[in-house]
Amino acid sequence: MKKTAVLFGFMALVLSSGLLFQTAVFARADFVDGEIIENPLYVWLIAGQSNAAGYTAGASYPGQREFDDVYYFGIADDQPLSSAVVKNVQFGLGADETKIGPELGMASCVTGNREGKEYAFIKCAYGGTPFSPTAISSDTSAQSYRYGSWTSPSYLADHPTTNSRAGLAYENMLKVVEAGLKAYQELGYTPIVLGIAWMQGEADAWSNISAEVYRELLIDFMSDLQSAVNIIGEELSLPQPDYFPLVTALIPKSYALGNAQKIRDGMMSAAEECEWVFTIDNDDLVIGSDGHHYTAASMAQLGKNFGNALLAAQADENSFAAIAYGENISGEMRTLTGIGGNRAEITLRIADGYDFEVVFARPDGSAVDGEAVSFTKAESSFSFTLPQGSVLVTVTAVASKPSEPDPSDPGEPEPNPTPEEPELSDRLPTGAIVAIIVAAVVVIAGVTFMIVRLIKRKDQK
Repeated sequence: MKKTAVLFGFMALVLSSGLLFQTAVFARADFVDGEIIENPLYVWLIAGQSNAAGYTAGASYPGQREFDDVYYFGIADDQPLSSAVVKNVQFGLGADETKIGPELGMASCVTGNREGKEYAFIKCAYGGTPFSPTAISSDTSAQSYRYGSWTSPSYLADHPTTNSRAGLAYENMLKVVEAGLKAYQELGYTPIVLGIAWMQGEADAWSNISAEVYRELLIDFMSDLQSAVNIIGEELSLPQPDYFPLVTALIPKSYALGNAQKIRDGMMSAAEECEWVFTIDNDDLVIGSDGHHYTAASMAQLGKNFGNALLAAQADENSFAAIAYGENISGEMRTLTGIGGNRAEITLRIADGYDFEVVFARPDGSAVDGEAVSFTKAESSFSFTLPQGSVLVTVTAVASKPSEPDPSDPGEPEPNPTPEEPELSDRLPTGAIVAIIVAAVVVIAGVTFMIVRLIKRKDQK
């Protein structure tokens, strides 16, 4: 299955004169039905079992412990949804304040990114939770019973069950996603789901779930989740892409007495079949002394593995572009991000008496030829192809040049004089005159030649 990963292009648009626009600036690029997106916030979901929830004791965590430019909203295990608030990604966002999950390592992949894009996470994870309903314990104190399974509606429709706990974790995740998107929206952002980090499978390995069952569970889950996020987006008036990637971590080969290989095979089979499913292999990471959860250093690397994979996968050519824009903006920098290779069109409302000029440059100031981005300009708009990497686009208002008199315009007509016979040069184009002269020369030469021959004949007689 072909999986194309095209990195995002980035545009910073500088409006350099307040005289350019009468009321508003509008921008449009390839997105869902070409909708305009203001203040985009790029969201990654985190879901799964205990290594997603964060059971790793973080005292020895080797990396940065807070990121003030990456947001977090979420819950793990028994944390109620009512306790979830928007905060910076920081130490202690695991199952309790002493533990960490993959969010720290993931944040390190996007903090201070050169494109200036803002990222946020939404997490919903429960330790010990299975995918398959058959792996739910009948013990009411067990985590699989308390939190239920991640089984999505499509799978349950094909495989009905009377177990009331089936799909509970999935349903709660959607509630958390909706609450998180709404919380970010209330901060003035337009949150857009770019992908999900899926850390799950251990519980199903212990239940000896087959590779075929896990493959079906994962594909149905991904399809249902993409549809559900779009429905949530519609309800909140937040446009979402039709598709976004899921990156699943292959669980350690030796886990669950070797039954983990079936889960790994199911994951890889799903990735082969579904272009939106990707895998990362963390077999080189270290499991702690409890036999289930990663050490602090390995948890940091797990998060980085997820982050790098999501960055590579999230920008498929069928994905989207997003625009940050507002009204009456002038003399300020605005941002537009999108997939490299997509076509962006900027429509301007221009004040009377003004035109505009557009200049492209790299962030380091080096010039970018307009032809390199296929720049085209119309009366009140311009378009170009988003490049790989970043580009600074400066739009400058310039006064329109006053119209100059047309030298061919004779002005007021004068009384018609007696028409004169035009000269030959006025009646015929230059090419015709030349042709006539050449023909005349040829005729004269021919007559001269005939006369000379007649004279010679006469002399011979």
